[in-house]
Amino acid sequence: MTCIYAFCISRRPQISIDIRGNSGTELTSKNMFAIARISFISLVLGLACGVDIYSQVVPIRDPDSSNILSITKTDPDRALKIEPVTGFDRSSLVRNPAKTREAFILCIPATKGSELCDMLVFVKDLAAKTTYVITGEPDLMERNRPIDNLKWLSNDVLSYERWAQPHFGHRYAVNMKLRKQTAAYFLKG
Repeated sequence: MTCIYAFCISRRPQISIDIRGNSGTELTSKNMFAIARISFISLVLGLACGVDIYSQVVPIRDPDSSNILSITKTDPDRALKIEPVTGFDRSSLVRNPAKTREAFILCIPATKGSELCDMLVFVKDLAAKTTYVITGEPDLMERNRPIDNLKWLSNDVLSYERWAQPHFGHRYAVNMKLRKQTAAYFLKG
């Protein structure tokens, strides 16, 4: 609402019009056009600002999902390519601030010859030269569901989001030093 208020203050009409015509100012078509234009612009700005208010992602702690993930040592197929970030052409590979670990997304085929795949997060420990996979989400959540916001919160804690639909998803946080999940959140957006 601050954006509408700021706009209206900067575009305040210079005339005062009484619809009954008692103010001494005539209600001309030029004045009516100015009022209609300001009203339309205010409406458009109101809708634009309102979208920002209602499009915020609201995280709610989810105690039921806070210990569902497991982190296991694995050796992924080297023929698989690292998946791009959802909606972009750049790689999903992210390094922690100390540059000792890398996280990335691979699409593991569900069955041979199938186009369906499980989107899984992998973490490579560069010092130990080992790779881990994060699994354990509820049935079919890993299948064809995009992973967003793969990022390191610290040198040890990795966070990512998986959306079940446009308005509902989960955010997970895992501590790679301890190799355990530390938090889970419902996401409403």
